[in-house]
Amino acid sequence: MNMKLILLVSFLKEKFSNTIIGYRSKATYLEISHAEISKKTAIEFLLKANYSNLDLNDVLAFGDNYNDIEMLKSVGLGIAVQNAKHKVLAIADKTTLSNIDDGVAVFLENIKKNTTFTTIRSINAIRLYNC
Repeated sequence: MNMKLILLVSFLKEKFSNTIIGYRSKATYLEISHAEISKKTAIEFLLKANYSNLDLNDVLAFGDNYNDIEMLKSVGLGIAVQNAKHKVLAIADKTTLSNIDDGVAVFLENIKKNTTFTTIRSINAIRLYNC
């Protein structure tokens, strides 16, 4: 990792650890967000605003990187693509093909083939199928 990025990460942790979170998604990338904002909180907001009859257990989510871990652990079915970071693969409920191999689409097509969306009352019902 480049020295400027190392210094920036150190500075941000020292000065702003209570208000922001950051992580390296690649050797030269630093992703930063407010500490109270995440993919999980975005899903919670959407559920509350538009789908009040559903909760996180009714959601499936796909991920590949560190900022997906909280979301994948929180939803009813957390799915990692094969090329995900090792920590993401370790916490996922299921895995699918890599993003390059259209893993998300393949997983959803398998659900569609094995179930009818009108009969699924929750994501936990999908767990019964070998998708």
